Amino acid sequence: MTKPTDPPPDGPPCPSCHGPHDLRACADLRGAAVLRERGRLMTAVEVERRAGGVK
Repeated sequence: MTKPTDPPPDGPPCPSCHGPHDLRACADLRGAAVLRERGRLMTAVEVERRAGGVK
């Protein structure tokens, strides 16, 4: 039987842009992409808005 793995950390530092904040506070579309990959769609939408929208 395998042991469940812990989810990847959200920071700080931010795992997408390496800034001194948590992933949820990121203002970069890369942060939104990471959140979407992790299945956290509502948080990804918040980050996309902060980053100026999806391009």
